[in-house]
Amino acid sequence: FQGLFPEKKEKLIHQALNALLDNDTTNTVVDHEFIEDQYLALRRLLASKAGFQAFTQLPKFRERIGTKIVRSLKLNDDQVTYSALEMLNTLLQPMHLDYDLRQEQQNKASILSSKKFLEGLLDIFLKHVKQNTGSLIISSFLDFLTYTLCPPFSETTGKEKKHTQNKSVYIFY
Repeated sequence: FQGLFPEKKEKLIHQALNALLDNDTTNTVVDHEFIEDQYLALRRLLASKAGFQAFTQLPKFRERIGTKIVRSLKLNDDQVTYSALEMLNTLLQPMHLDYDLRQEQQNKASILSSKKFLEGLLDIFLKHVKQNTGSLIISSFLDFLTYTLCPPFSETTGKEKKHTQNKSVYIFY
């Protein structure tokens, strides 16, 4: 099926991704299971090559998905947080064959570009570690760190080495 109508499949995936984000009800829906289901659907679509590329190639897609994630994290619901992190991890590490390293680098650079967003994720992680709760959230966050900081995954994470008084500091972008 891989070579069969690839343009049509890509178009269908993009339409499905846009439909999910066009109907984003994260601020208005009280049913957190529905939001979790949206993330599960997004995750499956983003695991495809067309979905993985859509993050940086579709107009306004990155901003729309970022807004959805930020709104979701503010709900303070463990299931929604876990689903959002798992979907985010799908954008960091390709889950399809024949992936483009440049696309992986672009996705990582986009996700790691907001210091405020990363600090918010770290706050959620630290809260659960200190309270000894949210084991799935902690596990998902550790995957996030693995995909951005640990070899061989970190080879596609942009970084600049700076030397300061006998210490090497890495700045990720």
